[in-house]
Amino acid sequence: MKMAFLGCITTATLISCNESTEKKAENVEEAKVNLVEASIVLQEARLDSAKEYAKFKDETELKLNENNRQIAELKEKLKKDKKETREKYEKEVDELDQKNESLKLQVKEYKADTTSKWESFKKSFNEEMDELGKSISGMAEKNMKKK
Repeated sequence: MKMAFLGCITTATLISCNESTEKKAENVEEAKVNLVEASIVLQEARLDSAKEYAKFKDETELKLNENNRQIAELKEKLKKDKKETREKYEKEVDELDQKNESLKLQVKEYKADTTSKWESFKKSFNEEMDELGKSISGMAEKNMKKK
């Protein structure tokens, strides 16, 4: 009887060990599949992020080039003004030019680490671009009024 009982326990232990090993192997395989899927999703996210940055950079460069054109136009108009007027506004126009160049450098040198940093950079950069655009427009309006 003891032998039969020990035989049953041994058999039950071996069966449960085999099931446990099989279950562990299934879990390992499932984890491998999940890891591959996660890697694919991460690669796709990186590609999307790179595409978004490239689009943002292209659009920004167009805006910055337009700012350059407007600033050059302001400088040209200032050359035709009286000396007092020219001196009054040259410094402001030079500051606008420096700000535009600074923004060009920021977008050129930006390196994204995380999505949250990218979103923060983009928000801050767009605010600065809007502010610069308003300043250029304001300067152009001043230039028009003085004539």
